[in-house]
Amino acid sequence: LIEGVEPHEEDSWIGRDVAAGEAVLRVVERDPRCAITTRNPETGERDLDTLRMIASYRPPSQGKVWFGVYATVIRPGEVHVGDAVNPLPEDRP
Repeated sequence: LIEGVEPHEEDSWIGRDVAAGEAVLRVVERDPRCAITTRNPETGERDLDTLRMIASYRPPSQGKVWFGVYATVIRPGEVHVGDAVNPLPEDRP
């Protein structure tokens, strides 16, 4: 979770570098959610229909429910809860 950004703003970061704490990440694609998110991690029982809940306000595309993004590490570094997360300028070297 990132404070201070619009809902799903991270979708606009695809292809961009993002500073998170001391690390730099490159956001590469949206995250297609799967049915495992509907299960309680301790019991394995289905307890919350997260896919339907997300799809109710964010219609699926390409047959998938999208929520969040994947990123690769460009520069490793420590990241702590509360660290700033900021997209870097697109025209940086």
